Amino acid sequence: MEIKELTRRIRYIEVVTKRKVDEALSGAYTSVFKGRGIEFAEVREYMPGDDVRFIDWNVTARQGHPFTKKFVEERQLNIALAVDISSSMDFSLSTPTKRELCAEVCGALGFSSLRNNDRISLFTFADKVYTALHSRRGRQHILRILREVLTAQANTQRTYLKEVLTYLLDVLKKRAIVFLISDFFCEDDFWRELAILSRRHDVIAVMIRDDFEISIPYNVGRLFLEDPETGNSLMINTHRKEFVDDVNYRLKEDRDRLFSGFKRYGVDYIIVSPSSGWLVPMISFFKNRGKSRR
Repeated sequence: MEIKELTRRIRYIEVVTKRKVDEALSGAYTSVFKGRGIEFAEVREYMPGDDVRFIDWNVTARQGHPFTKKFVEERQLNIALAVDISSSMDFSLSTPTKRELCAEVCGALGFSSLRNNDRISLFTFADKVYTALHSRRGRQHILRILREVLTAQANTQRTYLKEVLTYLLDVLKKRAIVFLISDFFCEDDFWRELAILSRRHDVIAVMIRDDFEISIPYNVGRLFLEDPETGNSLMINTHRKEFVDDVNYRLKEDRDRLFSGFKRYGVDYIIVSPSSGWLVPMISFFKNRGKSRR
């Protein structure tokens, strides 16, 4: 991708995602991710109306008149984005592409974190971790994340989720909110590592799939599909309803298997596609999550 085109895309994603964050997403983000709790700030003189439960009796005894403890919410969060850059993430028969959707999701989460003064990191992966941008704040850091998501390339076509999960278990020392962003087309057994990670951190899976990877439509002619990770190919005659039904059943079976595993190990998930976009699924997810945790 040429630098001029890359700059244009990053600027477009910044403008669009920042506007949508400001208008619709930031409130849902803040309400769901509350921070780590309440921490002590200072002691000040007691004033009528203060909660008597917070009177500091030691300071009160020394000074001869009442003092109370003041607390503030510890808001700052650590957000970690783990983004799949394997070959299958470049597949798309729809617009925007899966890679662009990935960048938009990262932009939305990045500008939400910026608005709330949270720290955010990025890890791109395929068979291993390729990019590690460690936890920082600031607009320039968010723009660098977008550039990496749009341009990072892997040396292999395969996806091994186990590798990135093992890496995150090693490098994430403080509790974080981990967004695992992938199409989840992988063959390795990563469930043990995911279970351990979800016990230590808040893990949210963001499944990004092209519309044709969710459901093959009828009567759109013959489709020649090739798996960019395995090289396996398949010719689909979409005029044969029974054949299309069988393919769609297998696609749904694959998604249901993943969703069942996510639920088993306490991992929430969001589904994003070109037809749905990212805003509505993410707002719906945050609202439902907020209700379930009340």
